[in-house]
Amino acid sequence: MHIDDEITDVLIAGYLSTDAAHEDYHAVRHAAGEVTLRQTRAQAALSAPGPDAEALRQVLSAAFRSRNPHRYLATLLIGRPNRERRAHRP
Repeated sequence: MHIDDEITDVLIAGYLSTDAAHEDYHAVRHAAGEVTLRQTRAQAALSAPGPDAEALRQVLSAAFRSRNPHRYLATLLIGRPNRERRAHRP
């Protein structure tokens, strides 16, 4: 924990007068921390060297270039070819 986080925690804790309020605050902070950690791990995976990370970057790049990224990824995950890949077949 950084010193700024500790100061913020102390200041906010001064405003929290009940145990329930403190538990709610902790739950919100914990949830926010989980989201931040997940995003950091995803960024690290995308930035990593190697063939696995390169494959992930290529798949996501193709998905984001598609008209419907959600559908592109869904069809990829279930193993059905999507329109863009079918269009490039000989």
